[in-house]
Amino acid sequence: MKGFTLLPVLAWGLLLFGGGVSLFCNSGVLNPSVLPNLSLLEPQLGPFARDFEIEVDPELLGDLPPETFTFQNILGPDGQYGRMYIAYYSRGRRWSGRPHDLQVCYRAMGYAESGVDTLITKSGAVLWSRVFQRENQTVKVIHWLQKPGRQPKEEGFSDHLQRVFQKNGLRQDVASIYFEFDLADAPSDEAFAGAAEELIRQVESLWE
Repeated sequence: MKGFTLLPVLAWGLLLFGGGVSLFCNSGVLNPSVLPNLSLLEPQLGPFARDFEIEVDPELLGDLPPETFTFQNILGPDGQYGRMYIAYYSRGRRWSGRPHDLQVCYRAMGYAESGVDTLITKSGAVLWSRVFQRENQTVKVIHWLQKPGRQPKEEGFSDHLQRVFQKNGLRQDVASIYFEFDLADAPSDEAFAGAAEELIRQVESLWE
């Protein structure tokens, strides 16, 4: 009978422990978020190069804007003009609802999605590749969500379990990142993957 009596106690103990860990994560006591200084990004992003900052009307960022962001013109390996956007949120979607899916932004701008695929970098990062169309404009967008200490990819149960034992595994901050080029003049997938891999490395260095 004692064993049966202990079971509810253990169950409540585990529940309280889990709730405590969740509370500490949510409040930032465990692994607090680190605001990255995006101005420290290097001029070269693998085969891409940063060009100049694009001014953004704060009202376009919505009711829950990122804590910091950068929107820039970039140059592809053959001089193609593209755009890069990085938005940093101190608390990810689980806690704040941010960032919302990239498709939501493009639909709000009048685009319709006409193609979707994945792109995998040499180091194993899994990126989304999408094509959006509106009127006479078609763009290719490579995008991903980046979290401290982790490669961008879909995470399974084992990944979540491993995070408990990682240095930054319980951090809640996230960056939403994309490259955009006109489809007719878009760089190769190899160039996109190389630029993404370098940008992932640089953003990670700003979080350390």
